[in-house]
Amino acid sequence: YFQDEKLLGVIGLKREKKHSVGHKGTVWGLAVLPTFRKQGIGRSLIEALVSKASQNQELIYLRAVTTISSLNAPKVFESCGFTIYGKESRGIKEGSNFFDQSFMFLSLHD
Repeated sequence: YFQDEKLLGVIGLKREKKHSVGHKGTVWGLAVLPTFRKQGIGRSLIEALVSKASQNQELIYLRAVTTISSLNAPKVFESCGFTIYGKESRGIKEGSNFFDQSFMFLSLHD
């Protein structure tokens, strides 16, 4: 996501390569510069990614893992239609700090 040639946010999608799991896409790397958060940029990035992924009929659903301590990320994914299907306690460790994670999915072709 660019504004006046300045990169404000990014998001990525990884398509699984093995045939048995090729119907899944993994959303990764959603990041928005701190001073530009809560302005709808994250939502715009997710919506654009979902729109593009929906064009691929082989992708059945998307999954995402969000850090629960990041109050905005799980909420923005949920507002875009993602559903939490699991949680992992202490899924991320940074230094001596642990953070819980939410596992989320979105069906692309109902």
